[in-house]
Amino acid sequence: MIEEWENFKNGFWGRNSKLIEYLDRECLEHKEKWACAYTNNIFHIGNTSTNRVESAHSTLKAWLNTSTGGVDTLFLSWHASIGGQVIEIRKELETCRTKTFKGAYGPPYGVIRGSVSLYALELMFVEGKKTPSECDCVIGRTHGLPCSCRINSFKGAGDHFQITHLAPFWSTLDYANPHDARRFEDNDANDLQIFHDLVAEVCRRGPSIKREKQQPQMLQVCIE
Repeated sequence: MIEEWENFKNGFWGRNSKLIEYLDRECLEHKEKWACAYTNNIFHIGNTSTNRVESAHSTLKAWLNTSTGGVDTLFLSWHASIGGQVIEIRKELETCRTKTFKGAYGPPYGVIRGSVSLYALELMFVEGKKTPSECDCVIGRTHGLPCSCRINSFKGAGDHFQITHLAPFWSTLDYANPHDARRFEDNDANDLQIFHDLVAEVCRRGPSIKREKQQPQMLQVCIE
């Protein structure tokens, strides 16, 4: 952001000194609050940057640059790689459930301990230390976890939270709601079936047709 700001000042708008002074005085000092005004109202589970997406794109580009096989082989290998990553993520969830968390033995955490992510319990424990006047209820919208006022209410009554009081993500890793999740899974299955059908069709053609006509079409399907 610093580089962009310097380019802005040195560019066309930099000629307006009053504008630069205003932005520097009134806006940049509070730049951290710009994103929060939006992210505090959406369900993001703590992901407020594009780092993970960029990492996935980097991995895909590395596969494309080093691949020496056909497009169909590359596609199937990459698809298997994604499946392996999903298995690893689910394995990490099961591992963290077995870890102990001292603050989660009594009410209101006792029932959900061992059934939800350890990270979720840690977030709730920190949130529970806030006073009712400090509670902004943001964690309920952004993480799907009980906020401070609700945690303290359960503590005062000696009640325990149930899994249903937390977003399903913390126990199942299901980020989308069930309806959306099925739609995404159906789309993924359809795309894979279309690709398999296309590969089967290409294999039935002659060598010259494979080289001149079908391979560019396969490449376009993969890119899309």
